[in-house]
Amino acid sequence: MGLWRILLILLYLGLCGIAVAGQENTSVAKSEITYNKDIAPILKRHCIACHRPNDIAPMSLMTYDEVLPFARIMREAVVQRKMPPWHADPAFGEFSNDGRLSDGEIATIDAWVKNGTERGEPGASSAAPALAQGWHIKPDVVLTVPEFVVTKATQDDYEYIYVPTNFTEDKWIQAAEVLPGDRRVVHHATVSVIDKAEVAKHLEQHAKADQGEDKYHYRTGKVLHLRSDAPVIDDGCAAPDGGGVPGESSGYLNIVPAIYLPGHLAETRPPGYALRIPAGGYLQFQIHYSNHHGLDVKDSH
Repeated sequence: MGLWRILLILLYLGLCGIAVAGQENTSVAKSEITYNKDIAPILKRHCIACHRPNDIAPMSLMTYDEVLPFARIMREAVVQRKMPPWHADPAFGEFSNDGRLSDGEIATIDAWVKNGTERGEPGASSAAPALAQGWHIKPDVVLTVPEFVVTKATQDDYEYIYVPTNFTEDKWIQAAEVLPGDRRVVHHATVSVIDKAEVAKHLEQHAKADQGEDKYHYRTGKVLHLRSDAPVIDDGCAAPDGGGVPGESSGYLNIVPAIYLPGHLAETRPPGYALRIPAGGYLQFQIHYSNHHGLDVKDSH
């Protein structure tokens, strides 16, 4: 009996030693995650296109000192997959511009924050990327909207600005880019081609402050929202109205040569493809302004 008791005690101690050793190894592995070696590369790939000085994101995440005060908030946002923003259903197809973090990247940020947000050796991180300023293409023609004052009260407004192309003949464009005047207040922008004969009608519609208010829509300022109880059609493409709300079309088809989103580059068509802008056409700039800086800002695209 005494021998069995000794063997059992030794076996128990041996198992405990294995468990403790395993815990120590896990702790060491987690503690080795540092900002310079592990976190900075993730932020460079996925975040700093928007989270940089004087841009639309509310904070810069370019350096360790900038990231540290927001580390817990950042961890929560990525673990809940709120950031980076991605609204396409991952169950349907693959997208070339999919900006989501991988499970491994999320786990790395999670472990880094939970285990002390270590900075790490400076040499472990590559140099900060050179963020391109200005055009990413060499434009042949530049069309500019008039300077617009985005007041500090402009929290969530859409502005529609029409710019004549003054083209005397049809033009075919292979690439186009939207360059905001002040990236801090431009949430996004869409440029559409509008026939000269349609411009007056569009201006009249936008002049009506309550235009679009009905049982399916409501407005906050200049933004038209779809009510949450509006009917949903599972197969909008097969519906006679294209999937729009009852009594409305889903929208008119128009040419969209360029858009702007934080981190989005120029729209470039493959060789052999181009979009036609008719002679005398106008460009409609639909610009979503969001000013959270407490001061009036001037913008000009």
